[in-house]
Amino acid sequence: MLLTIVLITILYQAEYGIRVPQESRGLGDMYKRQVVNIYHCSIGPQTDPSKRLALDDLFYRYIRQLQHVRPVVCVGDMNVPHTDADISPKRPWGIINFDRLQTNFHNFLTDCSLKDTGMNKRQLTWYPPPIKLSQVKQEGMRIDYILPPIDMHVTESRTHSHITGSDHKPIS
Repeated sequence: MLLTIVLITILYQAEYGIRVPQESRGLGDMYKRQVVNIYHCSIGPQTDPSKRLALDDLFYRYIRQLQHVRPVVCVGDMNVPHTDADISPKRPWGIINFDRLQTNFHNFLTDCSLKDTGMNKRQLTWYPPPIKLSQVKQEGMRIDYILPPIDMHVTESRTHSHITGSDHKPIS
């Protein structure tokens, strides 16, 4: 909840024209990159997709604003599968139409010149309750990402499926 509030506060500030400082400090300073840790709101069967799309647009504009300062690497929970290949065939959480969110996410990657480092492996990163049973059945989605600039060389990315204790699997 706190991360969501912080993110929304940052987005709200970006929306109303507060400039990103040229000397902002962050995890990526040593690499001359800005690293943005993301927790995006989830969408369920009762969620109005237009509200999520509006928040997407606000967030995507914020990232583009940061890119004027230095290259941005986005990491974290975007709560949207990139394509249908990122969703298990069986969906015990119900039917959710991700089409508009997926299109919006793809356009964000293209517009911001970011790449999806996990696209080749398509490993699930989120499992619905009951988590252990969902993991055994491989029911879930890939909704956690490392999104570097397309010109940044990434030698490896992986999902740490052996780590337990959350409904998400860490990625690196």
